[in-house]
Amino acid sequence: MKTLNRYFGLVWMLFAFVSVWFWLNIQGMATFEKVSNYAGWICLMYLFYNSRSVKSKHALLLFVGMSILILGLTFRFFHWPMSYEIILLSSVFIIVGYSMYIAKRTRRTWIDLLKLCWVLSSGVSFLWFMLRLPYIGVVELVPTIIFWPMYLSVVIAEALGKDQSVEEDLESEGLPQDIL
Repeated sequence: MKTLNRYFGLVWMLFAFVSVWFWLNIQGMATFEKVSNYAGWICLMYLFYNSRSVKSKHALLLFVGMSILILGLTFRFFHWPMSYEIILLSSVFIIVGYSMYIAKRTRRTWIDLLKLCWVLSSGVSFLWFMLRLPYIGVVELVPTIIFWPMYLSVVIAEALGKDQSVEEDLESEGLPQDIL
């Protein structure tokens, strides 16, 4: 079972693409851009769920943001009103929550900073879209360029057994609990 858990991120990505393509194909809207966009949001849920930031004590804002994001994406998927406003609200919660997490961390890894860059660039991209500013195609491309290598680096490290989602208790001093 432990081996299966190591490859779960890759399986999650595969099923995200397949299920989104299937659903959009039923609706007759299956384009590569839409499939990768919706699958990216599903993979984002896995990435934040599996990260150290969600497992910390200060994850309430991230949980609230992800919950609101699921609601907003559901509204968006079914073309219901107020979907953009709900997603914007979730973006604010996620940006503030993750920024607070990074600010409180004493030991940052490169993947934490890459996630912070992605979170900030997606928030700017979504705000850019909401305000209908020019060059939206270029601005939307930046979070995509950051996200997929970030996601793949996390799940490949997971598959190789170099799990970056495990965090030691940084507040406690003394010996680790596993050797006592």
